[in-house]
Amino acid sequence: KNNIKFNNEIEFRDVSFSYDNSTFESLTSVNAKIHKGEFIGVSGDSGSGKTTFLDTLVYLLKPTRGRILVDKNEINENNSYNWNLKIGYAPQNGFLLDKNIIENISFGIEENDADINRIIDVCKDAEISEFIENNLANKYQTKIGENGIKLSGGQQQRIIIARALYHNPELIVLDEATNAIDTIRENKILRNIREKYKNK
Repeated sequence: KNNIKFNNEIEFRDVSFSYDNSTFESLTSVNAKIHKGEFIGVSGDSGSGKTTFLDTLVYLLKPTRGRILVDKNEINENNSYNWNLKIGYAPQNGFLLDKNIIENISFGIEENDADINRIIDVCKDAEISEFIENNLANKYQTKIGENGIKLSGGQQQRIIIARALYHNPELIVLDEATNAIDTIRENKILRNIREKYKNK
């Protein structure tokens, strides 16, 4: 009913946001365009509003003022769920289930319905497949513990990136999702995403 198409661009028009009971705005009159197929970075000092910008982009936060348009259609409460379905979001500290790797990557899909070939592919993209296949006795069936306690911080982040890629989303958002990953592997992951998801 409220389908959002994303074929061309996302536009921020005078977007501002302030948290409840805050005396200042975390975002003030942001105007920006993001075109389909672009690979962009958001930089700034700590507390400058980078995560707030991303959270309004994916509509986890509703702008206090201004509008966010996707191909000229405004994101609102009526279509935000449909917009969310087009997004693969990997936050800095993502939530991991006390379940196996398949269930953590396919998140929300019954294990028997998960596409194991797709899971292997996105694990390759996230540079975690080699670790899973060579170091875990139960491979993709390995339970990782509550919040991924049986994995290192970098391994947890790579599982979360694989999850963000699993549904082949139209928009991929990484919010400091590689900060626990060594630079060489981080560069490989970003190269994989740029090469395999270039029209996103």
